[in-house]
Amino acid sequence: MDDSFDKWIRLKEAVNNCRGCSLASDRRLLDNGCRSARIMIVGSIPSKHDLSENRVFSGKGGDYIRGILELIGINPENVYMTYLVNCNSQNASFPKNECVEVCIKCLRNQFSLIRPEIVITLGNMPAKKLISQDFKLSRDHGKLISKGKVTFMGTFSPNSFDYYPAYKRYLLSDFAAVKDFCNTYPSYQVN
Repeated sequence: MDDSFDKWIRLKEAVNNCRGCSLASDRRLLDNGCRSARIMIVGSIPSKHDLSENRVFSGKGGDYIRGILELIGINPENVYMTYLVNCNSQNASFPKNECVEVCIKCLRNQFSLIRPEIVITLGNMPAKKLISQDFKLSRDHGKLISKGKVTFMGTFSPNSFDYYPAYKRYLLSDFAAVKDFCNTYPSYQVN
């Protein structure tokens, strides 16, 4: 059996059996998309709708992300999507820091299995956790930031569009930078 397949099974079991924080529930989501993707998208926390559909980025915001990917010529099926936190038993908008600290281990395991070339964070908390504590969406969105072999870009969550419609144009511009990155740098070879 493929070693990476075994690692995915163990990761899924660990997520399903986790009781490490106050959000721990029987309803949790791990991932969606291609497990050999160049691009990884990380949101904050699954919504109530995501959990009811059992699909990462299932609602209006997810439709918007998939639409932008298609608009810039990237097949959403070739992108790996996940969350900073896997559970949401209280329908929270933002995960508590204790929950992030528990789930970040799972996210690190996903990173090592996927080995993405570019990671797009949606919203403030994923950007602060994965890019820099000093990251400010208003100032730093759309910037490509290299950390080792991986490039990161933080941008706005489509869940904020109801309150800040102007963020839509920023999100589109930021994703265009991702397309430029993918076109400029050839895919690295995984050994």
